[in-house]
Amino acid sequence: MQGLHSIPLGGLLADEMGLGKTVQVIAFMAWLLERRHLCPSLVVAPVALVDNWENELVRFLPGVQLQKHMGLSRKRHSDQLESVDVVLTTYETLSRDELMLGRVSWQLMVCDEAQAMKNFTTGRSRVCKAMKAEMRLAVTGTPVENSLGELWSIVDYSQPGLLGSYREFRQEYELPLERAVDLEERQKVEAQLLSRIQPVYRRRTKGESAKQLPPKRIVVEPVALGPEQERLYLDAIADLKCRTGDKRGAALETIHRLLDICAHPAIEMDNWQDLSISQLLTMCPKLRKTVDILRQVRVKGEKALIFTRVRKMQDLLAKVILDQFGFRPRIINGTSKRRFDIVESFNRGSGFDVMILSPQAAGVGLTITGANH
Repeated sequence: MQGLHSIPLGGLLADEMGLGKTVQVIAFMAWLLERRHLCPSLVVAPVALVDNWENELVRFLPGVQLQKHMGLSRKRHSDQLESVDVVLTTYETLSRDELMLGRVSWQLMVCDEAQAMKNFTTGRSRVCKAMKAEMRLAVTGTPVENSLGELWSIVDYSQPGLLGSYREFRQEYELPLERAVDLEERQKVEAQLLSRIQPVYRRRTKGESAKQLPPKRIVVEPVALGPEQERLYLDAIADLKCRTGDKRGAALETIHRLLDICAHPAIEMDNWQDLSISQLLTMCPKLRKTVDILRQVRVKGEKALIFTRVRKMQDLLAKVILDQFGFRPRIINGTSKRRFDIVESFNRGSGFDVMILSPQAAGVGLTITGANH
């Protein structure tokens, strides 16, 4: 980043999740602050990550002047932000305040979770690229999620013109990759693309950079369906076979229903909260197995994370854990407020603990180091 700044060029930091991209950027900010090249800088992040950025900046760059620009109390004039070291805002607020924020000549502009502008046709992408900044940084662990065009859009923000127009990029890289008939042909195109973006692109994986970490153990515990689960499962498949009309939509709906049934048959019931803990455990062998595993974790005095996408299952697990272990576990899902505080409390606590998480809500920007199960 220091090298790019001296040229000057923008950059794309695409290290795998968990390798400390935020801290790396803050270390670069500290270097800029020493040289009086930080004020004013702008960090744009999803709303759920703004508090994380604030806390990390306070922790690793004490004394930095910070301003959160979001909500009804945000500043309304650009000159009120020009004397602030780092302004934190969201993609939504940036779009709303495009004209005001666009008047500021930012020293550094950082777009965190930069896949948010992977679609170059959206207003969000256009606004990010319209800001005036001496240096632009894109930060994301997933520079390509669905198509190579996403990488073009993010690089086009970081260093405009490096990959030409999207039409040129598609002809030179995207179409040849789509048409490649063998691995060797694909690797040749990929190597050409990586060589082109190499000056502004850095991606490291945990395998390369985190060799001091202990190996991850994955233990698969097969659990058979309970009688009630099996009946509901077979009924759902029979219902699908009998349906007419939109088979694709019906199939997708059935897949979600089967996943729910596999989680717990009570999810199918409106009155599941009236069931006793004994009934909930009896109905679902997987739930009983989960409780058994948690008991083993408690004996070690360690912590566990439980991931489930189904909101009802999160509440059901919390109810059972409260009964079996005497405390209500923290839950992080799409409705959770102050996620950073929840995680910090979990990380700092001692002894046995459990946190329940939605993969979608907890998959971005959280540093959960407290659990090892």
